[in-house]
Amino acid sequence: MNKKTQLIVLTLILIVVLGGAGILYSRLSAGAQTGQLSSTTASDTDSAPGSAASDSQSPSSEPPAQEGDPAPDEEPPAQEDSADTQSDIPEAPDFTVVDADGNEVHLSDFRGTPVVLNFWASWCGPCKSEMPDFDDAAARLEGQVQFLLVNMTDGSRETLESAQAYLEETGISTPAYFDTSYSAAIAYGVTSLPTTYFIDAQGGAVARAMGVRAMRFYLSASTPDVLFYGQVLVLGIACGLLSILVCYTFSGVRAGLARLFPNPYLRVVVGSAGVMVLTLILGTKAYLGTGEALIAQAIDQGRAAPQDCLLKLLLTALTLGAGLKGGEIVPCFAIGASFGCVVGPLLGLPAPYAAAVGMVSLFCGVTNCPLTALMLGFEVFFFCNPGGFLMAVAASFLVSGYSGLYAKQKFAFSKTASPEGLAHEARRERTGPL
Repeated sequence: MNKKTQLIVLTLILIVVLGGAGILYSRLSAGAQTGQLSSTTASDTDSAPGSAASDSQSPSSEPPAQEGDPAPDEEPPAQEDSADTQSDIPEAPDFTVVDADGNEVHLSDFRGTPVVLNFWASWCGPCKSEMPDFDDAAARLEGQVQFLLVNMTDGSRETLESAQAYLEETGISTPAYFDTSYSAAIAYGVTSLPTTYFIDAQGGAVARAMGVRAMRFYLSASTPDVLFYGQVLVLGIACGLLSILVCYTFSGVRAGLARLFPNPYLRVVVGSAGVMVLTLILGTKAYLGTGEALIAQAIDQGRAAPQDCLLKLLLTALTLGAGLKGGEIVPCFAIGASFGCVVGPLLGLPAPYAAAVGMVSLFCGVTNCPLTALMLGFEVFFFCNPGGFLMAVAASFLVSGYSGLYAKQKFAFSKTASPEGLAHEARRERTGPL
């Protein structure tokens, strides 16, 4: 087979695979609602109105059994020893921390109420990404569950001032507590952040979770129409153009710093100083790190400032250009999500969905990997309006041209069959991605 026939066959196979995956996801997520997953247990099914069990119970002439009477021909159920059951659960160690006013607080003070115990620090990116979720849950479950957000306050890397500044900056309203003596961390053997314990009302540690949740989001699905696809197409084109800017900025800053500061050690010092100065001028740490908090804010809350994507782009370019390698993919996610969240509503798209499309299509533009971008969008966003992702990714892939983050990337096929496109591809082979 020639290359054209091979491409047609591969495209047909891809369509079949994606269609099958979409159907499978639709069936598996039939019980999923926006923002949550619903599950049904056996006991729920048995007691649900309209279920087979309840429908089979026809009226009877027999008098109803009195509450507490055993059923006919059945032995009375054995009484479960609650004390024995509770003894199987290890007791959560008590500890002493201080609140914002310096008052001592003990875990035992909350005996009788379920407790969510979370260890965090303001320098921990995953901690900050999940902090808004804890804050929302604490507000919803007030009076039912006690949330203890225990800060790992070592006095050097994390201080009372830095922790409180982060809480004020982000607007976290749930009270935080400070483990200045590390008594709580030692008692619970905390070796990595974030770490979360779930403690029942009797003081038993019933579960532990380490790390942050996987990056998966539930979007509200709207019925796509011609206008919807037109809006998504425009957003995909805009993300393709933005991807060119991202690639030029990354390579330009890197080349400029290398030219101005040939010594790599001096370049690191200058770049680090630049990042710190800009952070002080901006008065926020929101643009440091990988940008997971920006992603969650844009997609979960549909909220982003117009300058978020540009400032994240600038600081990431300065960091990478200085030689401080921390990865560029997740920051590109943050840039795309923030951009989509701002531009999407201007086009008439819901901000969360536009942020998701922006994240995926910008990733496609900077990496030139449309299939990977599509799979990412389908996996992370549960096939929510997959046609929109397909159109935006295709548009971004074509508009981005031959720019990319990776100089050694080679194209098996030209993006366009035009002589200009082929000439551009040949020039890229000689000079690099930009």
